[in-house]
Amino acid sequence: MTKKLVLIVALVALLMFTVPAVSAAITVDGNLTDWGLYALSGPSSDWSKNVTWLPKPGVEFVVQDNDNPLWKYPGFYAPGVHIKGVGSSYTFYNEPPGILNSTGTTVSVPWGGDKWDIKAMYFTQDPNNFYLAIVSSMPQGGWFPFGHDDTPGDLAMHFTNVPAAKFGYEYGMKLGLKGTHENYNPGDIVYLPNWMSRGYIRPITADVMESPALPGGGFVGAGQLAYTNAWLDHTDQSGINPQVIEIKIPKADVGMAGKEAHINDFFLNDNCQNDRIKPPNFVPEFPTMAVSVGAILGMIFVIYVLKKKDL
Repeated sequence: MTKKLVLIVALVALLMFTVPAVSAAITVDGNLTDWGLYALSGPSSDWSKNVTWLPKPGVEFVVQDNDNPLWKYPGFYAPGVHIKGVGSSYTFYNEPPGILNSTGTTVSVPWGGDKWDIKAMYFTQDPNNFYLAIVSSMPQGGWFPFGHDDTPGDLAMHFTNVPAAKFGYEYGMKLGLKGTHENYNPGDIVYLPNWMSRGYIRPITADVMESPALPGGGFVGAGQLAYTNAWLDHTDQSGINPQVIEIKIPKADVGMAGKEAHINDFFLNDNCQNDRIKPPNFVPEFPTMAVSVGAILGMIFVIYVLKKKDL
């Protein structure tokens, strides 16, 4: 193999493994067309098809709409799309059933039905920010009459091991309206939040941030937040018009300046813990690479031609 050929092979390897994913280019306004999710909105959109939930290339996601069709335990009301992946590449997502905290009974989730369903989470990033889009049945102000089990939970984040972090989530972002248990505004980012941690499904874990934060913690910044059903013109089970929660988090505010994260670093739970979305561990797949198949095949062809000339 000549020096020229060695150089080209090294260039191909460098492109395959070091070119970053496509830039996020996300506007936080509750409209998910910039995520590639055109098919989700509209009265005639078909949420029973996997393709309806697929985002643009490079976006990591997990979808758990309605009940997992494999787990028909008490509380089951309707099956829905359950997939995970990146861009148009996906596999089935086997969302685990719930275990009732009070009795230990295995039940289908969302426990209580569609009003408490957290349906999907999408994630992308650029050099300075993390972006998330979440589809949920829970309005920002909760369901009336209000109670601890009728309000949205807050976004939990885990990037590095901090022994003092409750449930292992060292950061949180306020999503719901300001309530009676906290002094945070929507979009506030908190270090070492004190999670309320009560509800129906075990294990009891991060849900709503209470005030004050844990010792050494507190408010560290504010992200951008859109929480609306204005764009998502679709009626799901139980006649509910689901909500879009769109988020922008400055990496510097959560100790991640110059670093990357993945969708499994984020977690969302209803305040009642009726339903939660905990994305499985992210494994990079070939479709997420920035170099297209055509480009790689083209380079292989160039190598082949050069090699023939050297013979």
